[in-house]
Amino acid sequence: MADTAAGNDDRAGNVVLRTLMNYIGEGCTLVIDNFYNNLDLVHYLLENKNHLVDVLRQNVKSVLRMYCRTLR
Repeated sequence: MADTAAGNDDRAGNVVLRTLMNYIGEGCTLVIDNFYNNLDLVHYLLENKNHLVDVLRQNVKSVLRMYCRTLR
């Protein structure tokens, strides 16, 4: 299943992957709340030609810097 392919062990990320199972690789854009997001999920979606829009709380600016460095 896609859950293990993403290296994603958390339940929230697994919910996202199960929901998207039929759309992986279709170029869809997913909009999610920060509760469902993690770097493994971001990498998996980008590697499979999907996109992600995430809601970040204002007090987690370090996360944004981490994403930018990781995705380069």
